[in-house]
Order: sequence, then structure tokens, then C-alpha cells
Amino acid sequence: MAGVFMISTSTVVIYTGIAPRWMAGIGYALAALVLLNSFYLSSSIMVRPI
Repeated sequence: MAGVFMISTSTVVIYTGIAPRWMAGIGYALAALVLLNSFYLSSSIMVRPI
């Protein structure tokens, strides 16, 4: 759920331009990390967006 929230927030950042695009890129990368690691590490489910 946290990863999906990060993806949607990063998409809003890109479309509205309220923050630099590189921040949205970091958001996508961290969201992918959260989504992929949740399959391998059960403790990573507790990670929340910063």
C-alpha cells in the first residue's frame, strides 16, 4: 500500500510540477524497492514513505 501511494504521489508531482522531476524519480525508485522487497522480507511491509 505504501508503494502504491508513493507511485501516485510521484505521478502527481510530475504532472503538476510542484517539485523537481528528480524527486519524483527517487519516489518511483523507492516505491519499486518497497514493492519488490515486500515479497522477500516480511519486515519491509512496515516501511512507510518518508
